[in-house]
Amino acid sequence: MAFARFIAQIIRLRAHFPDYAIKKVRLDNAGEFTSAAFNDFCMSVGIDVKHPVPHVHTQNGMAESLIKRLQLIARPLILRTKLPITVWGHAILHAGALVQVRPSAYNEFSPIQLAFGNIAKYIPSPGIRVCGLYPNSATTEIKNGTTEEIGNICRVLVEPDKEVRQDDEPEGFKIPKGSKMLEASKGLCSVKLQRSLYGLKQSGRMWYNRLSEYLLSKGYVNNAICPCVFIKKSSTGFVIIAVYVDDLNMIGTQKEIDDARTHMKDEFEMKDLGKTKFCLGLQIEHFQDGIFLHQSNYTKRVLKRFYMDKATPLSSPMVNRSLDVNKDPFRPIEDSEEMLGPEVPYMSAIGALMYLANCTRPDIAFATNLLARYSSSPTRRHWNGIKHIFRYLQGTIEFGLYYSRNPEVGLVGFADAGYLSDPHKARSQTGYVFTYGGTAISWRSQKQTLVATSSNYAEIIALHEACRECVWLRSLIQHIQEASGVSTKKEPTTIYEDNSACVTQLKEGISRATGQTHPPRFFSYTQELEKNQEVDIQYVRSSDNAADLFTKALPTTVFKKHVQSIGMPSSRFVKRRPYLFFRGSLLRYSFSFHGFYPMGFSMIRF
Repeated sequence: MAFARFIAQIIRLRAHFPDYAIKKVRLDNAGEFTSAAFNDFCMSVGIDVKHPVPHVHTQNGMAESLIKRLQLIARPLILRTKLPITVWGHAILHAGALVQVRPSAYNEFSPIQLAFGNIAKYIPSPGIRVCGLYPNSATTEIKNGTTEEIGNICRVLVEPDKEVRQDDEPEGFKIPKGSKMLEASKGLCSVKLQRSLYGLKQSGRMWYNRLSEYLLSKGYVNNAICPCVFIKKSSTGFVIIAVYVDDLNMIGTQKEIDDARTHMKDEFEMKDLGKTKFCLGLQIEHFQDGIFLHQSNYTKRVLKRFYMDKATPLSSPMVNRSLDVNKDPFRPIEDSEEMLGPEVPYMSAIGALMYLANCTRPDIAFATNLLARYSSSPTRRHWNGIKHIFRYLQGTIEFGLYYSRNPEVGLVGFADAGYLSDPHKARSQTGYVFTYGGTAISWRSQKQTLVATSSNYAEIIALHEACRECVWLRSLIQHIQEASGVSTKKEPTTIYEDNSACVTQLKEGISRATGQTHPPRFFSYTQELEKNQEVDIQYVRSSDNAADLFTKALPTTVFKKHVQSIGMPSSRFVKRRPYLFFRGSLLRYSFSFHGFYPMGFSMIRF
């Protein structure tokens, strides 16, 4: 069918444009376009057929871009009209018609007008007015029009049986006189939005520009390092506003928070949600000497969703791996094994575990990263690994991160590498964690993209990644402290590494006599930070390196030791007291703006 339609389109174009012959056609490697009959036809009419390199879609970028554009138009039409997915083909056809009749940003006429003259040849069915909702289109105005009214216009696109006449225009909808588009064909029009509406792709950006412009005019400052954090300092205190879409989280002294709340309510319609207790799915409990972040409710929902809420708890998230590659329970799928079908929710389980690992459960980061590699071809062995993590979560539901009120230790990092953690592809594992006041604030567990020829080389790559994260964290902390008027100490950040040879080389340089060479982009960057006293690489024993938690499966005793070292207690062991935080004067409030869908609010701690 596709081949026949393509041939018919070529014949139609040759008939309509006899003076403009088709010289070249670029196609993908689909079977219907690689037939001998098609090649003979193109050769007979003088068309040169080109095929891209297999699996390189960028060589046919114009067609891929058009397909994506049609999908972006058709998908919201179906969602808006709440029609079944079976009308997808009709929605794509309507999207193609809209692309033809819509004027582009570079020309006031539509493509079909440019092809056939000033009068469009595309005529819709009798009695139907075809309209398109395109922001920034320069043909028609809408003032004070609601989303529902505009949606009524869009429904015509996929409801051909519905008739919309000139007198059916909603209140506030005006068609300007003298429009070139309407003079060409009064049955075609577009809509220009004078303000952003919820649901458009650019709504979030427009809202951020509106909010940031107002906050900056009130004396707040922000930085490219953290563009969604606004800080204002006064003679009596400070206030920090963390923005997540339409929700705010305020941190500061009482007077400054009250002032910020007052002028924000004068400008926007908003709702005061009180002291922050929930933030992006995170539960925040306030105690006298600190705060406790956890996701107990979310963990319970995940376990119940995958029918693991009554499973027997385990003490570690994964089993110890065998040194024999053929006996590794986390090896890729073999020819004799059967891949799991869609009835097993492997991808959904990985997504739920990744959300936990990225927010408040760094103890499952390595196991989750390891099992996520097989999302495209999981087996029963990998699914058993997923259930092993669930059983570990069943026994540690109330685990979280506890941040002390008066941290005695500043920013400290731990870095480590698991040499040949993936022996099947000869890749090592990078792991690092940064703590503030003894509690983790940033961590990572990821397979290295390069093949490390030695454990020393793997450690240098891991240190490079840790130093990059350290530079960003130092800049973020320094910006918040300086903008808030908090005294700062410029001292290097200590990063602990358990490879003594790697530490020696970074401090003294590589000895050429040993014949060891490493890529300058890894080694030189870390060494430069060491010379500039931004970081201080120190040696630590492997048993005391908390980054081991992110590079390998550990025995239960060592695993529990590292979990406690990064500030992960259970909520049962955190004593509940009245909320006093930061000298008794730092309060948190949450706000949600009306007119935008509430999606949570973020939290900033320094």
